[in-house]
Amino acid sequence: MERCPNCRARTDGSPECRRCGMELKLLQAAEQAAEQALSEALSELAHGRPAAAARAAERALSLKRTPMGEQVARFVRLRRDAAARDLLQDLTARS
Repeated sequence: MERCPNCRARTDGSPECRRCGMELKLLQAAEQAAEQALSEALSELAHGRPAAAARAAERALSLKRTPMGEQVARFVRLRRDAAARDLLQDLTARS
């Protein structure tokens, strides 16, 4: 978190804002959890588990919306949709 959501002062990583005193600890924890979930989504993708990647990407977005999180979630959805289309084509070709 670069700025306090209350007064917009630059933050220095401390658990409370140096200007207004707002407690930032929970917000910082949410940001960290979002980063971890995003890393998990990328790892799941690398290991060929798109369903797990989708869950992790959505969890990351629910904690904090970032451009990178949006892109990963979009990529996972596109990949999952393409896999579903391929499976459907295979099934209909066998019929």
